[in-house]
This record gives sequence, structure tokens and C-alpha cells, in this order.
Amino acid sequence: MAEKSKQAQPREPGEPFPDDAVDPELIALRRTSEGVGPVLCVSVLVFCAYMMVSLRADLKFSREPDTPREIDAVADLLADDLQDRYVNVRAVPDRGFAAMVATGEAVGGSRAVPVLGSSDAVWLYTDGNPWSAAVAYNEFQQGRLRPLDDLPFADGLREFVASQPPSPRYISLAAFQQALQEGSSTVVDPAGSVLPITPDTQVVLSEVARGHAELIARATVDRLDEPAWNLALGNAGVLPAGGRPYQSDEFALWYRVPAPEGLAAIKAKLVAQNLFAVDVRPVVEARNVAWSELQVARTGLRIGDHEVLWTDVSRISLAVPHRIPNDAVILLTHEQPELYWYLLPIYVLMGLFALLFAWALTRSLRRSAP
Repeated sequence: MAEKSKQAQPREPGEPFPDDAVDPELIALRRTSEGVGPVLCVSVLVFCAYMMVSLRADLKFSREPDTPREIDAVADLLADDLQDRYVNVRAVPDRGFAAMVATGEAVGGSRAVPVLGSSDAVWLYTDGNPWSAAVAYNEFQQGRLRPLDDLPFADGLREFVASQPPSPRYISLAAFQQALQEGSSTVVDPAGSVLPITPDTQVVLSEVARGHAELIARATVDRLDEPAWNLALGNAGVLPAGGRPYQSDEFALWYRVPAPEGLAAIKAKLVAQNLFAVDVRPVVEARNVAWSELQVARTGLRIGDHEVLWTDVSRISLAVPHRIPNDAVILLTHEQPELYWYLLPIYVLMGLFALLFAWALTRSLRRSAP
């Protein structure tokens, strides 16, 4: 009884509780709610704004129709209203100049190729793996059009292109004549690209040598070796006495013979002797000169003391380097709007997050106000 009466005695105010007892006053205290601070709200708002701005171009492309819009000319791709659009255009890539811009563990990767006729202002982004690349039976390309500077490899591509040596660009005789006679600093190639010309630009000019012909004699059953063909061509009055081929293999022999009467007379002599296994071609000599060394003559052009008639020029090419302009665009041939179906839900979710934390920021500022 004494123990029970001792336990029932009331506690003195401020008396500490034993270690194994629970203070009921502490349990009854109301837990303070953890508020969302303004720093967290501002951080989330900045993140949402950054993501929405970064994904705006992708969202624009995801809302494009499944059927690409038709573009008539490559030059029309430089219009500002076609950026991040799904387009289809006839674009012939310059297959002689390509840059590997992305490589993976496999052999292929991805390549960037300039489009002929665009003056290096339009590029194609294509699959560089021949095993996985889609087979194309025409030169029509479709995909997403983007400014080149928006892609992560833009600076590397510019550095690579600037480090490459000049590439040969073939031009027509009419464009060559016009540029040379007018003293122009540019010339337009057959594809439509504008090529810059400097005094140091190297010109490769192929000239037809008048009064000479090249004969290619094919090996036949009755004429297999050089003596047999030398005799046959000599009897036809085509090969001078003592003439020999300047090149030969097991299938053919190559001769250079005088042709003062022209190639037609040589062909007539061969037909008269039933020598149908001989090809008659003009002799073409290549001359490599600088643009500043060319001068306009009365009926052609002059290279030093040598004059070339316009009718004797068979081919002209200029060694011009590739240069990417500042407003260059690239057509991503592997992208389609349906691949970005998830962009709209993500964009809406980011907007809801921004509204939620904007409301939380307002409450936090009101709560902290004096």
C-alpha cells in the first residue's frame, strides 16, 4: 500500500522525467511544417525556363505534319521561316568532299556533306555506315532543317573544312571565258555554286593537241603483239616508219601518231584496212597554271608565249577551297517529327512545375514578409 500511495503522488512542477518515461507535453506539441524556401523555388523556376527555351526548337519540329513540305530549289533552304521544318528537296551531295562528324564503336558513324550548287551554305547530315544507311534511288533528301551553328559539331566541322587543301571544281568554257574577259573575282560552276577567284588560284586546263591523234589498238586473235600491230598500222598509212607504242599491256597498245588531216582521215584509213579494233582519240595535254598567268587573246587565251584556241579547250577546273558561310544550314536526314512525340508532354509538365513553384515562391515571400 505504501508503494502505491508513493506512485500516485502528483509530480512537482519542473521535475525531470525518468529516462524510461515519455513527456506528454512534448508529444502534444504541434509539429512545425517545413516550408519551401525562396531559393529552392527560384532554382526550379530557372531550371524550367532553361529547359523550355532549350526544347522550343524541338517542340516546333515535333508539331510538323508527317508529310514534308516540298522545296523547289536548294537556295530556298536558306530562308529563315524554314528552320526546324520538315522539308523535302532535291539536293545532290558533293561526294568528293565529306567530313566524318560523329563516330561510334561501329565502323560507320555520321558524315556531313556539302550540297552541290549551294556554295557550301547547305549541308547534309547522313549515315556513314554502308551497312545501316538507307538505300536512295534518287537525289531527293528529306529531314529536319537546322542552322549549322546550333549543332555541337559546328566548330569542329568549320576547323576541318578550313584545314583542307583546295579541291578541283570543274567549270564550263562559257563561264571561264566570261570571268577571264571581264576580270571577275568569282565564277559560277555548272551546279550553281559561286567560286571565288584569286590571282593565285590554280587552273588545270586540258588542251587538245592539233595535228596529233592517239590510237588504242586492242589485242585480237590475229594481232596479239606489238610487231603485228606495227605492221598493220604501217600498211594502213597511219603509223610512221619506226613508230612504236608509248604504252602497252596484255590487252592493248597506245600510239601517238601525226594527224595533219584530222581524226576523221585517220578513222577512214583504219576502216579501209578493216582495223575495227583501234580507237581513235584526240591527244589532250593538261596545263597547270595560276589565274594571274592567263591572258585573253584574239581567238583564245595566252599562257606565256603559248596561245590556246577556245576550240582546243576540252576541260577546265579550278582549285578552290571549301568555306562554310556564317548562315549555313544542315539537313538532318535521319530526323522525323514522329520521333519527338514525347516533347509536348514534357513541355506541359515543365509548365506545370513552373506554375507550382511560382505559387510556392509567392507564399514563401508573403510568409517571410514583416
